[in-house]
Amino acid sequence: MKLRLTDLYLGFNKKRYHFKSNDLPDKGITFIEDQIYCDLSSKKNKNGYFISGKLLAKTECECVRCLDKNIIEHALTINFYLVKEKKIENMNEDIDSISFNENQDEIEIDDLLTDLIGLAEPLKPLCSDACKGLCSVCGNNKNSKTCSCIIPQRNTVWDELKKIKIK
Repeated sequence: MKLRLTDLYLGFNKKRYHFKSNDLPDKGITFIEDQIYCDLSSKKNKNGYFISGKLLAKTECECVRCLDKNIIEHALTINFYLVKEKKIENMNEDIDSISFNENQDEIEIDDLLTDLIGLAEPLKPLCSDACKGLCSVCGNNKNSKTCSCIIPQRNTVWDELKKIKIK
């Protein structure tokens, strides 16, 4: 997605941008819908521009226990600075910044948006907190089908430690 420098200079409030998910860099994110939406606002300041708004996207992830596909609807807050210089004094360190050259016509923010979506994905996604996972013997999804498999007891190197009695 590109922001035109002339639009930023004039400023805008809750302007709707939409673009295709396959226009974003491939960083391993599976998108459900082809369109991604951003409602952005721009405010000019002495160092450049402050961009804020919301990003709306739907992604798919796999449950780590049962391997079912889950849809995640993202409504992410966007806050970043577009700055003319690499390092600015007295700038909020918690907010990302992208430096740009005033001779540019457009500023590319695809990488930033992709990173925001990727960071919003759960590390260990679950279909539900009560997910029972897969049977380790037959591989059936225990959420949808019960099985009568018997999980064999295994001897481990720690079995001898279990015999120690603590007073």
